[in-house]
Amino acid sequence: MHQFFSYIFEIVFPSSEEAQSVRALSSTACATLFRETTHSDTISLSSFKEPIIRTLIHEAKFHKNVRAQELLASFVCAYVENHPKTKESLWIPVPLSPSRVRERGFNQTIEVLRYVKEKYSQIEIGDTVLTRIRDTTPQTTLAKKERTENMKNAFLVTAPLKIKGRNIIVVDDVMTTGATLRAAKAALLPHEAVSITLLALSH
Repeated sequence: MHQFFSYIFEIVFPSSEEAQSVRALSSTACATLFRETTHSDTISLSSFKEPIIRTLIHEAKFHKNVRAQELLASFVCAYVENHPKTKESLWIPVPLSPSRVRERGFNQTIEVLRYVKEKYSQIEIGDTVLTRIRDTTPQTTLAKKERTENMKNAFLVTAPLKIKGRNIIVVDDVMTTGATLRAAKAALLPHEAVSITLLALSH
């Protein structure tokens, strides 16, 4: 019965081409797009140059597409499988500004990590440990030299005791220059973490 109503709904309200391409993507096909790559101080898990990766990010970020979020989570799960000790880390999603949260209604990186936690229950998500204390200009609209200055002092640690003595993994959806992740790390550094790993779903 559910399939019947889903079929009718699709006829009346057809999905976008992007949503349809995400729905058609199998987990096996998605796994072939996993690329764990180190960029000096940052690790990325896929290439944003791949059209389907751009589609997954867009659908997860702007449409809260559950399937897209699950598939992006599979990249993080693959990373965890390669590095089992990360299950014991504190995973901190890069926070959105309050105005962006009000506008969008969710943080796509938190949603992705929630699917990761469904598979690895011992993983701790520190989604209230770090906060963005001011609105910043979207990084994609800025020149490379302006991006670091744009993110300077944008973050504040709100739960320092959660950080002390822990291995931290800071997660963002897309990395270009890495300025956002490095700004998050700068806010965390004074609070005595054992290590801080910067991780992007795509680059």
